[in-house]
Parts: sequence; structure tokens; C-alpha cells
Amino acid sequence: MKTIYRYNGRVIRRNRAWTDDNGIQHPSNWHVWSEEKKKEMGITEVVLQSFPNQMLYSSTHNADGSVNSVEKNVGAVKKRLKLMCVSAQESLLSQHDWAYIRKIDKGTAVPSKIQTFRDAVRTSATSIETAINNAADISDIKTLINDGTLNNWPEYSE
Repeated sequence: MKTIYRYNGRVIRRNRAWTDDNGIQHPSNWHVWSEEKKKEMGITEVVLQSFPNQMLYSSTHNADGSVNSVEKNVGAVKKRLKLMCVSAQESLLSQHDWAYIRKIDKGTAVPSKIQTFRDAVRTSATSIETAINNAADISDIKTLINDGTLNNWPEYSE
């Protein structure tokens, strides 16, 4: 968790000089002051709570460091997840494009292990996209993330 400091409602940063309400500039090493000195100066420490998954929620910190989150539009989240699925599929398939180029150029057969892997990638992509399409709300999408459904890709081994 990240810690910030506030002086009369404004954020002051470690290793940066700051000016108080009386116009007095304080040194950049003010953060080494004792807790008593910070309290005397009106500096409060605020521990910022972690945001939930930013793919699913729009979040902000409240003045006390707590989090205020609102679910994002489920349709927009699903669209982004499907684009990520397509990108992952393209990346996995492109690793073996050389075998098909070689087949076209030289007539050399594509190893069956490569074809089996590529078929498994396509099957996984279809399953992942189906799961995304079937998700009714953000809670369903959280389940897909947490149970590994969205990362259920085959691995290629030599």
C-alpha cells in the first residue's frame, strides 16, 4: 500500500519542499521529521488502499485513503477481453508461421505437433470468447479471471 501525506487537505510529497499556509517554505527532507513534529505542523499520513481490478472498475481514493469504485460497463469490458483474446491467439499462432511459409516455399510438410498445437489454440480461443459472451455481469467476468478461464491456452513443447 502506498502512503501519502496531507497538509490542510493538500497532498505534499516526500523529497519536495512545500509551503505552508503562512507562506513558510519547508525543506524537501521534511519527511524525516518525527511523528510529533509532523502532527504539530498539521501533516497527516494517509495510507491508500489498493484499487480493485482496474479492468473491471473505475476507482478513486477518498481523502482518508479508502477506495470508491464503480463497475465499468460490462459490454465495454467484454469487448476489451475479446480483443485481448484475439491478440493472444495471434501471438501464439504466429510462433509457428514459419512452418507454413516453409511449406509454401519448399513444399516441406508441417509437423503434426505444430498443427495440433495451432488447432488447440483456436479451440481455446473459441472457448474463451464463448465464456466472455456468456458472462452476464462484472461478477461473472471476475469469476472467469479468478478461475483461470481467460488464460486457458495450450502450451507448445518440443
